Amino acid sequence: MTFSHSNPKYEYDSTQHLHSKLLGHRGARGEYLENSAIGFEYLQSLSNHSPQQTIPTQPPLAKPSFALPLIGVEFDVQLTADGILVVYHDDNLERLYQHQARLDDLRYQQLMRLTQPTLPILRLDEMLPFLTGYQRIELEVKTHIRSHIPALVTALQHTLSTSDVASKFMTLPITLTSFDTSLHASLQRCKKLAHYPRGLLVEKDNNFHNHSISTIMDEKLEMAQRLGCQHLGLQHSLIDKSFVQKCHKRNLTLSAWTVNDEEQVKKLATLGVHYIITDYPSLFSTKMIPE
Repeated sequence: MTFSHSNPKYEYDSTQHLHSKLLGHRGARGEYLENSAIGFEYLQSLSNHSPQQTIPTQPPLAKPSFALPLIGVEFDVQLTADGILVVYHDDNLERLYQHQARLDDLRYQQLMRLTQPTLPILRLDEMLPFLTGYQRIELEVKTHIRSHIPALVTALQHTLSTSDVASKFMTLPITLTSFDTSLHASLQRCKKLAHYPRGLLVEKDNNFHNHSISTIMDEKLEMAQRLGCQHLGLQHSLIDKSFVQKCHKRNLTLSAWTVNDEEQVKKLATLGVHYIITDYPSLFSTKMIPE
């Protein structure tokens, strides 16, 4: 991570940043294990709405000269071989669990046997206690080349629309996000999930080396609206003043990820980015401000 000091050549509007809000990335990925119960508990402990803190205290990080209200969380879900949505980022267990197995090859009980001795992976339907009190929740639906979109939509419908806990999920400010335009097209047609706003995610790829960034971003903006999205989530380096203004004009909210540098947080807040996603929420956050 990079914590830079204030740069006198950068003109920072200390009032504008109050319009920007902070989200914890995969819980609090830089401070506790990503997408874990302890990480989600820790993120809640930073807010005024947290349950009694039962987790160990981290050494304090040096605060920058400003802070943003912490109002929510971002996390990921994947689909197991038997159609269970689990809270996990990668499509395999290699990085975090040193197993080469793929999640879509494992049934849920197999996944538990491989991961529980280290730290069990949460199911989406186990997330409710970790999502109370927030003003925004970005739930990223992960896909890959082997993803079966109909099965994924069915699983989302079950947990978020028809299960015993669905009514509680429907009271939460959840935005479903994904890079996958095919998934978005399916969700656009899904009446049972119409309650949930959606966001198109965009990152740099090979197209950005061969075309004008502004042209590509205009195309992404148009695509998001065609897909019925109300939100765009961008790799922070793709965001400039012009694009923020275009989003505001079209009433699209905008989030930037993953931002761990003080100068970048200041810049994005000054530009008017609605939500800034960080691995280090304790560094950049004030106490959460209730609506």
